[in-house]
Amino acid sequence: MGIFRRRKDPVIASLEPMLHQHAAGADIAFVEDEGKYLVGGTQVHLANLRHGWEQRDEPERNVWLDTAVRGLLTSTIPDTLQPGDTDHVMVGIRSRATIEHVRLNKLATDHEDNLGIAVRPITNDIGAVLLWDTPTTMGMINTDTLTSWGRSYDELYEVAVDNLRRLEVTGWASIDNTAFRLLDSDDYAASRLLIPELFDQLPLDGDIVALIPNRSCLTVAAAADPTGVAIALDLALQELDGPSQVSLAPVVGRGGQWRPLTLAPDHPGYAAWRHLTRLDAAINADGTQQPLQQVLGDDLFVASLIVRENDDGLAESICTWANGVPSLLTKADMVAFARSESDVRLVEWDQVMATVGPM
Repeated sequence: MGIFRRRKDPVIASLEPMLHQHAAGADIAFVEDEGKYLVGGTQVHLANLRHGWEQRDEPERNVWLDTAVRGLLTSTIPDTLQPGDTDHVMVGIRSRATIEHVRLNKLATDHEDNLGIAVRPITNDIGAVLLWDTPTTMGMINTDTLTSWGRSYDELYEVAVDNLRRLEVTGWASIDNTAFRLLDSDDYAASRLLIPELFDQLPLDGDIVALIPNRSCLTVAAAADPTGVAIALDLALQELDGPSQVSLAPVVGRGGQWRPLTLAPDHPGYAAWRHLTRLDAAINADGTQQPLQQVLGDDLFVASLIVRENDDGLAESICTWANGVPSLLTKADMVAFARSESDVRLVEWDQVMATVGPM
């Protein structure tokens, strides 16, 4: 996005003066290919702010944007928890890659692996984090903060879930009475996955398939209903460009117990499921590649993960192992052995592991 195009963008036209006002003296740079501003040591993601800006009526947009920017640049979590402050403690679902990105950046810059984000795993790829949420601030609470407050994660988790329950729920939109999408598209829609009784009002028996592609989206269907699951998966594919991504990988379960969803090739939602899970792995790998490379240094190359369409029209993940380059590979469908740009051989992951092992 060139300077002229940025100036014509109404969100950026309002945002950039606010950044200079609230971060006076700080270095401010726009990273075009990542859609974010670097303001000193803070990342300000344009997509997240644009989403919030567009949800407001025009007279409220710049007021909201100014409040959001001020909160991002001056975000602080108190050292002590005063009576009544627990109303600001919320729970949110975040991807493991988001949490690891923060930890690895800390390790790369300060050489200290002590960030200790307080998290309760939901699956291997997502977890429940405690959040400090005020009108101008939303930040993840780390273990040092819990220690200074004299409170445990488990204790505040119950408080946070109760606070989440108190948020108004408008209801569900039904798609052919087989898939259901939460009507409330606030920052805690996805986090309502943590409220088991919320799903009891739906005509869904047995296990539920749930998708939380971003914070403001929660879509569910009965696991035993192939048509409903396929519809829910297709709806998630429409959220690929949404802000504040959580996870594209669907989960299945009920009663607060969730596990990754797997589908057989003959399932009507298989192609969409494969597309979502491969993209999710690639996004997570991309989000941690740079800070992990900084931590490991030059002795081991952190290979990227790409997704393409194979000959069967299905999404396929590929990591590259260049000739003579010690590499850390992310699990993929295929490994590309590259001797040169014109000499590349694709081998299935399982065959590679059977031959070389994890090393």
